[in-house]
Amino acid sequence: MIDLPDPEVIVRVSPKSVTIDPGGSFHFQAETFLEDGTPVELDLEWRVADDILGSVTQDGLFTAASEIPQGHRRRTTVIAGGLYQGRIYWDFGAVRIR
Repeated sequence: MIDLPDPEVIVRVSPKSVTIDPGGSFHFQAETFLEDGTPVELDLEWRVADDILGSVTQDGLFTAASEIPQGHRRRTTVIAGGLYQGRIYWDFGAVRIR
């Protein structure tokens, strides 16, 4: 029996960086495919690294908080990730709030 490695999945979030106003929204996109370019179906879960700055829906819509606490960083990361054949694959986009 030969044990072949699992195919490598690539998750690509786009764009890689956005700047929005407080209370504004932006819709991130994500593609999932194998190393050879073949599209692969992957149930992605979206998260925000710093949820004080905003939230993201499970289709990639990030909405910034209307007010940001004084002295708090104005940058966060939106992450899309999913499980494929027992391994987690992910990518991210950066958000700057003016």
